[in-house]
Amino acid sequence: MSKREGARPETYRVFIAISLPEQVKDEIERAQEELRGALPAECVRWTKRGQFHLTLKFLGDVESRRLEALTDSVGRACEGFGILQLRAGRIGFESYRVCRRAYSLIEDGFYGTTESVFP
Repeated sequence: MSKREGARPETYRVFIAISLPEQVKDEIERAQEELRGALPAECVRWTKRGQFHLTLKFLGDVESRRLEALTDSVGRACEGFGILQLRAGRIGFESYRVCRRAYSLIEDGFYGTTESVFP
């Protein structure tokens, strides 16, 4: 990208997420297979296994020049925390005219239950 006067800086859509263990990805794929039979094909675009993750916070558009500092800050904020013990519960859908997102109830042993969007 050339540096023209008045040019908009390069940005990325950024979110903070947790990678999922392979066994969790296996379970998500099984759930997708079951749902494929229950939902009209035109209603759903299925997320591929390589993109499965648990989004903690969507940050929006972030300028590329700020990514390294942001990554360092998030890393420092996570220091000292132990391994999360999470469990996925029921699966549901947001109630829009068109299916947009599926979600699962995520439970942890410390904070209780929270709903979380997943692929």
